[in-house]
Amino acid sequence: MAVGQPVDGVEILSARGSTRHWSEPMHNTFTVAIVHRSPERVGAEWRTRGKTLTTAGGQLMTINAGEGHHTLRVYAPSAFDVVKLDPAWINATAHAGGLRGEFRFAASSCQSDAVSNALGRIVGAFAEGATHFELEVTCQELATAIVGHLGEARHSPMRVPRPPLLRLRRVRDRLVDDVEERPSLAALEREAGIGKSQLCASFKDTYGLSIVQYWTGCRVARAKKALLQGMTGADVAAELGFTDESHFSRVFRKHAGLPPRRWVSLYRSNSHSCTEEKRLIQHSVKSGA
Repeated sequence: MAVGQPVDGVEILSARGSTRHWSEPMHNTFTVAIVHRSPERVGAEWRTRGKTLTTAGGQLMTINAGEGHHTLRVYAPSAFDVVKLDPAWINATAHAGGLRGEFRFAASSCQSDAVSNALGRIVGAFAEGATHFELEVTCQELATAIVGHLGEARHSPMRVPRPPLLRLRRVRDRLVDDVEERPSLAALEREAGIGKSQLCASFKDTYGLSIVQYWTGCRVARAKKALLQGMTGADVAAELGFTDESHFSRVFRKHAGLPPRRWVSLYRSNSHSCTEEKRLIQHSVKSGA
């Protein structure tokens, strides 16, 4: 089992091979858990809101702030991830989206690819030692997915108008410039002049990438230049604010498809080959061959 707090107001709990009957009389957070799929018949029978429910592998369990839950039965050793968000995260996101009234989950057991994927990203980022900025943005993306996909129908948020493109361009330029300084979501909010929920949603809608994906891409691009200039992986990791060289290597490989050292070797080899081929073609043309 692993538990921790990636950013203020957000708590993560991950368990593998668990048969424990997890119970909590009162949640002071909005809680979302996903039970991972397995070849075995995993799942749990549990009780909340005065109802007994069954949640199978691949499904979500949701609990409103102020409510409790009690696990009655666990079918088989299960793997699951839980994210607990302080009501401030959900309420701010809901109000920014034009939500009228108090946010509440529509169902205690449900499925949503958008929320499951967002939950997986924050758990993965936390496990990989992502920066505070990456974790903060990923938490906001989860809060946005929760409000947009799991709220009661009568409280569905209104579509948020897209801010002027110039504001988003300022944020984009800031991300390009701040690959070494680790921008904060609060700074980007001020740059754009809009709330973080609207900013995250509008940026992805406009550029096709989340703020974290765009910033990570900028960091990897800067890392490639540094590596080709002769910097070591350890030096690049330190300069660009990665936790350590191992963290940098994982991120680089995920984006470039190869470890840093192998990428540099292949890049230089192919670049040399292309240069030599171009020279031979030019020589052939000049000689009339």
